[in-house]
This record gives sequence, structure tokens and C-alpha cells, in this order.
Amino acid sequence: MATLIHLRHDLPHSALGLLFGVDRSTITRAIGEIRILPAERGCAVPDRPGLHLRTMADVVAYAQAEGIDYWRTCPSRSWSSTASSR
Repeated sequence: MATLIHLRHDLPHSALGLLFGVDRSTITRAIGEIRILPAERGCAVPDRPGLHLRTMADVVAYAQAEGIDYWRTCPSRSWSSTASSR
């Protein structure tokens, strides 16, 4: 639960420790252990059973294959320079 709260709301580990009544280092270790699980599985694509996008390259390739103009529709382009250089 702490990992999901951290990923969704970017709450500091120390605040999560207070919330759950444990030391910050316990939260840090738990987040480190759990965080890799969603990355290994990837993000599911609605209406496409079995399709999971695991990397930014997967997302870009999927968008291109589907004719999605991801540069125009992406609300945050902070990663665009790194994605276009790959």
C-alpha cells in the first residue's frame, strides 16, 4: 500500500513512515522491493488482452502503430527529448 501511495501521490518516505507507524528505512526498503513488480508486468492496454507496455519504447511503438499523435496528446512532454533520441 505504501508503494502505491508513494507512486500515485509522491509522498515522502518519512511521511509514509509516520502514516504507517514504521521507520522511514522500512518504507524505503518496501518501496524498493515492490516498485519493480508493476514495471516487470507492464501497463495493460484496454481492449487488448495480453498486451503490456513495459518501456517507453513500447509506448512509442504502440502509439505509432495505432496512429496516435502522442506528442500532441501527451499532457507532459518532460520525457519527449529522451524518447525521440532513441
